[in-house]
Amino acid sequence: MIQLIASDLDGTILQNDAQAVSPRMIELIMELKRKGIHFAAASGRQYSNLRRLFEPIKDEISYIAENGSLCIHKGQVLSRGIIERELGLEILDSVKEYGKCDCFLSCESGGYMDSGNREFIRHMTEVVNFDIRQVENLKDIQEPFLKIAVCSFSGTRDMAPFF
Repeated sequence: MIQLIASDLDGTILQNDAQAVSPRMIELIMELKRKGIHFAAASGRQYSNLRRLFEPIKDEISYIAENGSLCIHKGQVLSRGIIERELGLEILDSVKEYGKCDCFLSCESGGYMDSGNREFIRHMTEVVNFDIRQVENLKDIQEPFLKIAVCSFSGTRDMAPFF
């Protein structure tokens, strides 16, 4: 018997760059619950972003956020995948050294960026609606690092060999 369904969002539940979960999907998840099947939203997105997307049923489901680095059930953190600080700092140094990309640092309390790229800031705050704090330098963040995302709107072909 199926007891749990976990689903990715972008490209699965959210198709064609949608940024809202359809009322029909909310109904289907509640139908699953009535049948004794629990639902978990799985995504690279932040926990707070996922809760907003599933607002009508936010306390009825579980969350696998930050590409699996933060798993929450009934408001309780079940697991955290922490990036070792020294490794995280090395990654941040490499991003700065490469210079032709932007970086987003995810921590349990929210996300941080030190980018001045207006397109990146707009995308992160207005398109995907992440909770972000602008800081002078990501290396100053003392919280444990859950995820470091690197973005280049020109794609990864040029940056992949560097990293």
